[in-house]
Amino acid sequence: MRVFAITSVLIALIGCAESVDPPVAAGLDSDDVELAGHLAGLYASASGLPESDRLRGRLALAYDANGFTEAAATTYAQAQALQPGEFLWPYMGAFAHATQGDLDGAVARVDEAIALDPAYPPAWLQRGTWLLDLDRLDAATAAFGQALALKPTGEVAIAAQAGLARIRLREGLPEEAIETLEPLVAEIDHHPQLHALLGRAYRAAGRVEDAVAATDRGRDAPPFEWRDERREATEAHVRGFHGRLGLAETYLKRGNAHRAATLLEDLHALRPDDRTLINNLSIAYQRTGRPDQATDVLRAGLDVHPDYALFHFNLGSLAEDAGRADEAVGHFGAAIERDPALAAAYERRAILLMHQGRPDAARSDLEALVPLGGATVAFHHAAMIAGSRGRWASAVALLERAVELDPAFATGHVFLGRALAEAGRYDEARAVLADADALGTHPDDVAAARRRLRTLETDAS
Repeated sequence: MRVFAITSVLIALIGCAESVDPPVAAGLDSDDVELAGHLAGLYASASGLPESDRLRGRLALAYDANGFTEAAATTYAQAQALQPGEFLWPYMGAFAHATQGDLDGAVARVDEAIALDPAYPPAWLQRGTWLLDLDRLDAATAAFGQALALKPTGEVAIAAQAGLARIRLREGLPEEAIETLEPLVAEIDHHPQLHALLGRAYRAAGRVEDAVAATDRGRDAPPFEWRDERREATEAHVRGFHGRLGLAETYLKRGNAHRAATLLEDLHALRPDDRTLINNLSIAYQRTGRPDQATDVLRAGLDVHPDYALFHFNLGSLAEDAGRADEAVGHFGAAIERDPALAAAYERRAILLMHQGRPDAARSDLEALVPLGGATVAFHHAAMIAGSRGRWASAVALLERAVELDPAFATGHVFLGRALAEAGRYDEARAVLADADALGTHPDDVAAARRRLRTLETDAS
C-alpha cells in the first residue's frame, strides 16, 4: 500500500513537470564571473529536477534580483504552475509584470497571491498602488482600506493612508486629503513624502503659504516605499558589483539608508571612481545625517569626474539644506552648464532665486524649463512663493505664463484669479475665475477664491 502511494505521488509529479516548459536560461554568459556562476548553478539544479517548484522559484528569484526581469516573470509562472498553493510565486511574479509595465498583469498576479494569503498587508498596499496608477479609484480605495484593516505598523500604515489621500486629490477633494495628512505629519514630521503630498493638497485648496512651506519640506522626496519581508527573498541572490549597487539603490528607495551606506562603503573600497556609486553613497550619507561626509565624497568625485552634472546638483542640495543659498545657486548653475537638459537644476535654482527676491532671474530659469517639460508646476510654485511674500504682481506674471503653457491647468487659473484679486485687479480676477469655473474640476476652490475677491472689494470700497 505504501509503495502504491509513493508511486502515485511520483506519477503526479512527473505529470506536473511535463506540463511546464524547461527552465529559461538568462545571464549564464555574463561578463561578471560571480553572477554567471551563481545563475549557472541554479539553472543546472532547476534543469536536473524539473518537477521542483522550489528550485524553479529560486532561479526566478535570482533572475529577478539581478535584473533579468522577463526571464524572472516566465520562471515565476513556471514555479506557480508546479505548485499553485505557494504564495511567493504569484506575488513575486506580480512585481516582475509591473517592472515590465504590465500593471494589469501585476494586479492579476497579486490577486492570485492574496487569494492564498489575504492577511498580508503589503500585498493589499501594493494592489492599491497599482490600481491607483491604473486610475481604478474605487478598487484602490478598497485595497488601501483592507491594508489598514489588517492593522499594519510603520511605513505600510503610512503609505496606505497616503494612498487614500492621493485618491482624494485625484477626485478633486483636497480638503479630505488634508484631513488625512495633517494628523500624519503632526505625528511623523520627518517624512518628506508626506510633506510633499500635503503641499499638493494645500495648493489645490488654495492655501498658498501652507503649500509653500510643505512643498519646500518635501523637496526631492522619493516615492513611497515600505518594508516587504517576502519580497526581500530576492536579496540573497544578488551577485556582482552592479547587482550589489542595485541592491543598495533598493535600500535607499525603501528608506533603509543605513543599510545602503554600509553596502556602498564596501563597494566604494573596490571601485572608488565609479560615478553612480559615488552619487548613491553621498545620498546615503545625506539621509543618515552625515552631510559633511556626503559633501566630501562628492568633492572627491569631482576631482575624477569634473564634468559630471549630478555631483554639482547634489552639492547644491546639500548647500541649500545647510542654508547656504548663494553656494547652492552656484552649484545648480554649474550643473546646468554641464547638462543644459537637467530640468531639476533650473527649477531648484529658480525657487531659490524667488526666495531671495529675484523674480526676473527666476523667470529666466523657469522659461528654460518650457522645452524640457514640467514648467507649468514650477511656474505655479514660484508664483506661490511670490504670493506668500505679498509680491502679487510677480505672482500674476508667473501664473499667466503657467496657464498660457497649459490652458487646462485649473489650479493655475484659480490661483491666478486669487493673485489678480490680491493685486486689486478685480474685473480681471472675475474673468479668470470664470475660466476656471468653465473647466469644472475645482468648484470648491473657485468658490473660495470668489469669496476672497468679494472680501477684498468690500474692504477697498
